[in-house]
Amino acid sequence: MAKIHIYQRILIAILILIVSQSFSVGLAQQNIVNGDLIQFSSNGAWCWYQDERAVVDIDNNKIIVASNRTSNGHDYVDIYDIASGTTQNYDLGYIGSDDHNTPGLLVRPDGKYLAMFAKHNSDKITHYRIFDNGSWSADQSFNWNTQPGGADFNTTYSNIYYLSAEDRTYDFSRGNGHGGQNFLISADQGDTWSYGGFLTTNANVGYVNGYFKYCSNGIDRIDFICTEYHPRDFNTSIYHGYIQNGQTFKSDSTLVDNNIFDKTPTNPQDYTPAFQANTALNGLTMTHCWNTDVQRYSDGTIATIVTARTNTDSNNPTHAFIYCRYDGTTWSSTYMANAGLKLYSSEQDYTGLAAMHPATPDIIYISTTYDPRDDTFLTKHEIFKGVTRDEGATWEWTPITQNSSVDNLRPIVPVWGDYKTALIWFRGTYTTAQIINAQIVGIITDEAATAIAAKSNSKLNFGLSQNYPNPFNPSTNIDYAIQTKSMVTIKVIDLTGRLIETLVGRTQEPGYYQVLWDASHFASGVYLYKFQAGDFNQTKKCLLIK
Repeated sequence: MAKIHIYQRILIAILILIVSQSFSVGLAQQNIVNGDLIQFSSNGAWCWYQDERAVVDIDNNKIIVASNRTSNGHDYVDIYDIASGTTQNYDLGYIGSDDHNTPGLLVRPDGKYLAMFAKHNSDKITHYRIFDNGSWSADQSFNWNTQPGGADFNTTYSNIYYLSAEDRTYDFSRGNGHGGQNFLISADQGDTWSYGGFLTTNANVGYVNGYFKYCSNGIDRIDFICTEYHPRDFNTSIYHGYIQNGQTFKSDSTLVDNNIFDKTPTNPQDYTPAFQANTALNGLTMTHCWNTDVQRYSDGTIATIVTARTNTDSNNPTHAFIYCRYDGTTWSSTYMANAGLKLYSSEQDYTGLAAMHPATPDIIYISTTYDPRDDTFLTKHEIFKGVTRDEGATWEWTPITQNSSVDNLRPIVPVWGDYKTALIWFRGTYTTAQIINAQIVGIITDEAATAIAAKSNSKLNFGLSQNYPNPFNPSTNIDYAIQTKSMVTIKVIDLTGRLIETLVGRTQEPGYYQVLWDASHFASGVYLYKFQAGDFNQTKKCLLIK
């Protein structure tokens, strides 16, 4: 009997060892990330209807990320030094526990940082602070009641853009007109603000009169996509328009509003339908659409990601990700993936969201509980990268995160030069918009350059493309390619040989690149732009007409 007991104990010990090793292997395989993970903040999040809450300071090699920490109701800005891998965390103070309160960010032309934020439908105040020489200024504010006629609706959101052609900064917020789109303007890069205008409103159906997301070329144009109302109150569609020279236009440049700096708003549905409710895709009827992201690219392509309901259960609907693309003439749409169910009970249409890549319309990122490769259900929201080689008709998917123990939500990709990619998201537990426990994390890659190079059918060589548009006013794009790692310069000269401006002057890796020349401060005329990469030289002409 003693021998039997000894054998039993040995067998039990072996079984325990096997189980513990299997358990350890299982743990080791959790929270896989395809890339070197960076933690920007130990706790924080941002809202659905806020443009990217991160910006890149290219000149100083830093990534700036904003968030609201619902555990204490404070807003934070975290500044990550790319070279050293260190982060400085700044507490902007109490604003209230709500992801809607997260600041918008801007790297100003003078190198200072601007952060703007407002409470979620609580008052009529926009707050702002400026970062200079390592510290943030004291809280300053604009009271929307001081605008002509006062304010008739509480302020929410701050989406800020600087246009160099106007030397003016815009802050878009929800406000007058039962939650219509209004904006502030600043002529001193955000040091002081005044009421700008009343962009859109609508008939009062439900909660508010439309939701907007924006993007900008930073020079002379701000694009937007919008809904008519809140999708829980209305079967919403998605519309596109843009702002330029103080006016608004449809996608095809048809004038809609000849003066945005007044209090005579247009309606969201005055603009071009990018995706209409009740459209059938992949055998499913899409309804109650929400705008998720928008980008406009240098060749004139505009792309958006939309989420929509795919069943008739108004309490717990299923959702789809839809990719929409404008080729200069028409909008097309493609079913991309299953976006899953709502994040929490009281908001039918909150999903994990998605992000366009700002350098190319051929890369997107989605957060979903369904694997887009085979529609397998996943236990948590995972991030997937999608690549298209046929302008959005089909997609190739690879996981960024796998086997996660918590949700990975709301990916964003801030604009970065030379096709760099900073993919940023938060991962943790999202209970409601006011109760979130999540880390802000991300990865940095050069994958956009790789995708653009792979799309070309020709071997990568040194070369300089003709600028576009040409003639132009006031800015133009210059594309070029380098075959090997080289010191690259692009200089603009006039016909007398006088140096006007140096656009590029640094060592670059092999790939395809693009640089923007903003000639708003130069006279009309013919200019030359000279490209040099190692021993390779090429020169082309361009025509500025004002």
